[in-house]
Amino acid sequence: MNILLLDDQGESTLLYKRVLDRAGHEAIAVQHVDVALGKLDRVDLVLIDLMILPAPAVMQREADIVQAGYRNAGQAEMASGQVFGLYLWARRSSLKVPYGYVSSHPEKWLRNLKVDDDTEFAGMSEAERKQLVLDRNALRKVSALPGHCQRLVDIWRTRQWLQ
Repeated sequence: MNILLLDDQGESTLLYKRVLDRAGHEAIAVQHVDVALGKLDRVDLVLIDLMILPAPAVMQREADIVQAGYRNAGQAEMASGQVFGLYLWARRSSLKVPYGYVSSHPEKWLRNLKVDDDTEFAGMSEAERKQLVLDRNALRKVSALPGHCQRLVDIWRTRQWLQ
């Protein structure tokens, strides 16, 4: 697979890139959402850091949804990789790119955000959520990352979220 790693923390991104490359995948590491947008046509999977820099203006709608979600949850508003995820989710049938999140703070993923009455990762089980919103701390060995990537793609196929 060609896997896009979107993370503004260069050290962890480079480690993930090395592990995925050694496993036979081609990993592309980027630190900015606008750069990631230009690479979507060349990837089979996107891994998004939840704690990422602010998104570009083209994602203002999604940013407003996420910020409203933080306010509704009584949390401080912050830049979030979920903005990029929601952007991909809303365009999943045309872009055909599955994605998931990787974070040391998976609790920052907000459930039940509505995008045109279509909830991100609709109908997922708790077990699937733990694979779609991967806790870096629970990833006991970074060598397990390629298997997690394959499970992400399998969940997207099984759920037919790209249809």
